[in-house]
Amino acid sequence: MKWATPALAAMLAGALLAGCGGAAPGTGQGAPATERGTLEGSAVLPKAPAGWLGPEITIARSHEDIEQIIDGEANQYYAYDLVSLTHAIYHAPSDRQAVVDVYRMPSTADAFGVYSLWREGATAVAPIGDEGVQSDGEVRFYKGSLFIRVLVDESAADAGRIARDLAEQVARLAPPQPLSLPHLGRLPAADRLPNTLVYIKRNFRSQEFLTNAVAAKYRRGDGRPYQLFICAYPSAEEAAKAFSRLVEAAPHPKSTGATQAAGGVAKWVTYADEFDGEVTVFQAGSDLVGATAGQKQEAWAIAEKLGQ
Repeated sequence: MKWATPALAAMLAGALLAGCGGAAPGTGQGAPATERGTLEGSAVLPKAPAGWLGPEITIARSHEDIEQIIDGEANQYYAYDLVSLTHAIYHAPSDRQAVVDVYRMPSTADAFGVYSLWREGATAVAPIGDEGVQSDGEVRFYKGSLFIRVLVDESAADAGRIARDLAEQVARLAPPQPLSLPHLGRLPAADRLPNTLVYIKRNFRSQEFLTNAVAAKYRRGDGRPYQLFICAYPSAEEAAKAFSRLVEAAPHPKSTGATQAAGGVAKWVTYADEFDGEVTVFQAGSDLVGATAGQKQEAWAIAEKLGQ
């Protein structure tokens, strides 16, 4: 049932209502005095399944506390500036456990970004929250600025049902917020491969200057997949700086040039990538637009529109 670590590991990384304190797992003690009454995630935690006990609640904000709960996975959440983690454990009489983790992110874009990496490779999505995926006793989804993971011990056949019920309770309690990621809509929907749309906040393609990126995979006429991506910057000046650094960092052989667009001249660089073949990136105003696998014209079709 385990989910694979996101393939984009190099790219890894409103507010909740106040709730009541709970017991820290394994301690039998209430939350620290500074946390009582401010357990943010408890406002959306589900009720225990019938006959189960809990939840035992721990809230973590510091890196040290978070890593005690999710050691080995924390970096992917830090990459999206995780605000806090509320960790809840439920106990069945048979010693089975269920865990509900509520990750509060700074924005809806960050919550979607974390979710989008975990969704990668899923064959289908589920209508939980804004969107979710389920594999047996594990459910992951996002709603507003929250990313939620539910995990139920699979030693019984009802693990999937219990996980789905817990997840749907959280989804009903979580406050709705529209996804704020304008350049997401600039990627074409036609011919997009299912469940490949991702948001990478920083270190896109392992480059620190490629930030605020949306990307998706498509299929060429010969059946080979390729990726289209857009990195959005606050200004054309910031985009130009990033483009210059990309030209410097791009491996040889590479070529550069400029193409006339309706809104001005769009500079471009083309280089060979070990895994993605020929990559071309255009600077169009405050955006960098790129394509892999030799699909320069597909990137230009987006860049030309952005330059108008």
